[in-house]
Amino acid sequence: MEKKNNGTEYPISEDYPDVIHVEKENHRIIVVSDLHLSGGQYQEDGKYRANENFFYDDEFAYFLEYLEKNQNEKPWKLIINGDFIDFIRLTEYPRPSEYAYWKDILKDVDINMEIVDFKISERERDLGLRTHQYKSVWKMDFIANTHTTFFKALAQFIDNGNKLVIIKGNHDVEFWWEKVRVKLKHIILNHLNLNRSDPKAKKISDSIEFCDRAYILENKIFIEHGNQYEKITSITKPTLDKGKNDELMLPYGSFMNRYFLNKVELIAPYIDNIKPPTAYIDAIFKNYPIRSIKILTRYIPLTWKVLKKKYYRETIKLVRKIAKYSLFPLSIIFLILLPSIYSPYKYFLSSIPLIGKSLANITVGIFISFVASILPFIVPTMMRKDHISPAIKKITNQYPKLSYVIMGHFHSPDQRKYRSCSYYNSGSWVPNIILHEKLRASVCLCLILIEKNKAGEFQDPILRKWNNCSGQLEKIILIENAAHNVHKKIVKKYKNI
Repeated sequence: MEKKNNGTEYPISEDYPDVIHVEKENHRIIVVSDLHLSGGQYQEDGKYRANENFFYDDEFAYFLEYLEKNQNEKPWKLIINGDFIDFIRLTEYPRPSEYAYWKDILKDVDINMEIVDFKISERERDLGLRTHQYKSVWKMDFIANTHTTFFKALAQFIDNGNKLVIIKGNHDVEFWWEKVRVKLKHIILNHLNLNRSDPKAKKISDSIEFCDRAYILENKIFIEHGNQYEKITSITKPTLDKGKNDELMLPYGSFMNRYFLNKVELIAPYIDNIKPPTAYIDAIFKNYPIRSIKILTRYIPLTWKVLKKKYYRETIKLVRKIAKYSLFPLSIIFLILLPSIYSPYKYFLSSIPLIGKSLANITVGIFISFVASILPFIVPTMMRKDHISPAIKKITNQYPKLSYVIMGHFHSPDQRKYRSCSYYNSGSWVPNIILHEKLRASVCLCLILIEKNKAGEFQDPILRKWNNCSGQLEKIILIENAAHNVHKKIVKKYKNI
């Protein structure tokens, strides 16, 4: 499960190592995370798709140019620490007229399929493609074609002698597929107009490294996305779906994204960037009550059906947890029984006059609005848990020589001092709307800079953000809040880390 990049390999259970050790690091390090590139813009009018969260292709290109100008004597190593590509948000799919092109891009990565073998279900046309390898390759190609400025800049950055490391997160699980990784390398080569047989092409390809879980620099710096420490986003093994050998087992939370949140963003783009998560639930129902009810009655039963089938035990545990903290058991019972009563309810509506249907819909709408209004009080109670401190304890127990742990995933830049090491979070390149911090501007375009001193020892990582207007890296202002006070109490609880 581990690999040292000096060539020594250990047996692994799947095709790629979970952990990569770098015994001697000779690059200057930049860590970014949570870019969430997805469907990009429409060619016709330049508008962004509702499920897109990354709008900074030009800014990222200028940022890479800045790094080039400040390279000094050592090249850069850019580490994208999870959720680089957001396969889950992409709801586009190829039409029959595009199947010939689809066949060609598959052939380019040595997948030989006939057009008659392409299968897209009605549900996929509604919710986006599933995780078969040949579909994931199409998604990678589509996303790259809608973010050409980004990938062209990335290609030039690598061509100038720098390296790229991609660590898998919970939104880009599909990087597990070998051919998706090959496709990304081909995208970079295409932007450099390099033929596959060109000797330089191999050098470029070798400068792109993929990591399934964690990247460790000289046993001092541990870099991991962080999703594994939340049950709802952790990736279980085996990665392939049970009983199937051609689909991936996505994290529990990914199904909520696929079957519910992607549809919500069609009526309220960007709304799931509101923090905390319960706040956007409230915002949805306040601003889009009727359409929210339609989405709930259509897609919540579907979500339940999928979760119950794939994650039966986890779903039961989640329901029990909600019920434990709920003061309104009837509301919970209604939510649990919704999939069962949905079909009878539809039959009931079809058998009554129009006025009766309206009254029935209003009644159900009021009840669902009532449930939604109490969720902001229930969910924070059940979610009030620190995931980071237990993770730090687990990591440092396994790797006691560590000085620094770096994560992404939580979309909020952060740094904390523990007894055994320091924790940093690289934030995201997706703006967050934090309702309880209205006086502070949204912080995005975040990064972590890691360099060595003259003695060849790692210095403390530096948390920064990219200011595209000034063309400079700027300090991120971190403000103490209630969460910081909670952290102090937790550190006392975990005083041995």
